[in-house]
Amino acid sequence: METKTFKVDGLSCPHCVAKVQRTLQDFPGMTRVVVSQNEQAVRLEAETIPTLDALNQALSDAGNYRLSE
Repeated sequence: METKTFKVDGLSCPHCVAKVQRTLQDFPGMTRVVVSQNEQAVRLEAETIPTLDALNQALSDAGNYRLSE
């Protein structure tokens, strides 16, 4: 099991938090996604954390969200 925390841009409301959470939860092997609007961060737990490029592509398709390390 891997755990990784990323900064996230574009979280401006609870709807954004839910959208980011749903999008990231859809990745295969993802076991937990915790999104914090206050901290502007996302913590992922998965068998294997997907690449940052793959995560950002999915978030770009979902809206104006971007992860960074």
